[in-house]
Amino acid sequence: MKGMESEVIQSALFIKKLSSDIPFQLMRFIPLAASSFDKEPDLDESERLCDELKKELNFVYLFNSPGTNYLDTECPDCKKVIMGREFSGPMGANIVSFTDSEKCTCGYDLKNFRVKDNSFVEEGFMGGYRLTRAMEMLRAILESIGVRDENEFARMWISILTDGFIKEFHQKTGNISGYLEVMEYLGIKSGNEKKANDLCVYIRGILNEIQDKEFTNKKPSVLYVMGYPNFALNKGRIENELVEKAGGISLNRTLSREGKPGINLTGGQLESLNPDFIITSGFIAAGRDCSLEFLNRNNIRIKPQIHTMHPCWDFGSPRLIFGIMYLANLFHPDDIHFDIDNERSYFYEEFYGLEKDYKEPNRSFYTVNV
Repeated sequence: MKGMESEVIQSALFIKKLSSDIPFQLMRFIPLAASSFDKEPDLDESERLCDELKKELNFVYLFNSPGTNYLDTECPDCKKVIMGREFSGPMGANIVSFTDSEKCTCGYDLKNFRVKDNSFVEEGFMGGYRLTRAMEMLRAILESIGVRDENEFARMWISILTDGFIKEFHQKTGNISGYLEVMEYLGIKSGNEKKANDLCVYIRGILNEIQDKEFTNKKPSVLYVMGYPNFALNKGRIENELVEKAGGISLNRTLSREGKPGINLTGGQLESLNPDFIITSGFIAAGRDCSLEFLNRNNIRIKPQIHTMHPCWDFGSPRLIFGIMYLANLFHPDDIHFDIDNERSYFYEEFYGLEKDYKEPNRSFYTVNV
């Protein structure tokens, strides 16, 4: 957390007294709900802290930072990368490259850096993060169609978990039509069918308004990323459909490899894609200046427009319709002029029963004051 750097350094110094070879995993703070954005260190700030830690410890890793190369394992002697990794969820990392040599080229013994041929999967285990995000998204939809009581949320969750619907939830909400089908299903299940239908009509109306436009200029090419500009979201994620519904061309659809929730691109791949726009997810974002500095630092010769999506305007919540309006305004300023402030006022009054000046919580799929 910003302002806690000295405490982290002191922790590393304590670990060093035990052994400088003990891995030190640093989790970059991500503010949620009512927590302040001021407490979140940017990606490059976190990497500079890791540089300080590496003066004391041999193996320092940075999590919650898509696109960082501070998940790689370096040889303690020559600093050559012996295991390359990429972001795989807030607390995970995928190995994407490794040396199977017994010694590093500098002579350092690599016997402790072996990769297992098999992996362990617990039968029937869905994974905690995936499940809790699904339940948050379900609550966000239920809130928007009139469910307000905490006991009713609990009853709906138990019902959905019991009937097995949760297993297909993420697949269904991977596109807008499926998301709206889920909304209609939950409307029936919760006894709020009319409210669900009204919200679906509103969202479809915005989509039709964009679709009916004849654009003055060609559709721009768009890369949707999370964190640094080199971490591209998977081609099947709903964010790419938002780009297309807003009148853009999703470059993510052209990517063959997939990760969780995306993959690292090389500088050459970014230059080959050469996007007109880079849109950064508001869920885990690098600021515009941080993103530009990343491109310059890595000598990546592209000059896209870089914009950060408002948190929860692109997935998880019915507020994704604001994300589509925001992107449409960006992509086609000569043809589309959504007044998002007015749309927000109508949306929150009509579907949430909230005041016009309601302030959305940080990265929360649902409101915090129902």
